[in-house]
Amino acid sequence: MPSKRFFNLPEEKQEAIRKAAIEEFCRVPFESVSINMIIKDAGISRGSFYTYFEDKRDLMKYLMDDIIKKENELMQLSLKRAGGDFFKACDLLLEHYIKYFVDQEVFKFAKAMMDQGAFSTPMLFDDKEYERSRDELARWVWDNMDRNFLSLENLSELKGLLLLVQMTITVTVVRYCFIKETDGDTEAIRRPYEEMMEIIKNGALKKENRH
Repeated sequence: MPSKRFFNLPEEKQEAIRKAAIEEFCRVPFESVSINMIIKDAGISRGSFYTYFEDKRDLMKYLMDDIIKKENELMQLSLKRAGGDFFKACDLLLEHYIKYFVDQEVFKFAKAMMDQGAFSTPMLFDDKEYERSRDELARWVWDNMDRNFLSLENLSELKGLLLLVQMTITVTVVRYCFIKETDGDTEAIRRPYEEMMEIIKNGALKKENRH
């Protein structure tokens, strides 16, 4: 993770480093990423870089963790604005995701990392840290949502529901970004989202066949 010195930098300098890093990670595979290119575009010295990050792997982990952190923050914001209504929060979360990932830098980086298998590579993605983050979010949602209208009985079931919702929203946003690039009908992507959310809400079984 970045050093305290990095976080003490002005916001605009942190953003310059982040932007330069994203551009480089999107330009070439991880093995070919050049720290020299990053520091040149960010306007910092090589010595300064190594006071902020251990190496390019440390920098990539920071960028990936930053996306996950942002996703969790957006879920919390959405639930607060929805007054604890979980499924209303999901609809708000979709709008937040679209606004966040429509930023082409973020979308291109996330896509590049998926294409390179970074999220399944232990050296680049800390699965334990991701699970810890998921647990923390689930506990926060459990404590802050209105559970009166949900059949969830425990935190484990909520984690499963959150994963289903996240996957549905992620697929929707990826489709949105691709369609937007080709000037397609972005509104059309909301229909499959709504259909999937109805299945998640009500289940696929008929009422008489539910246990």
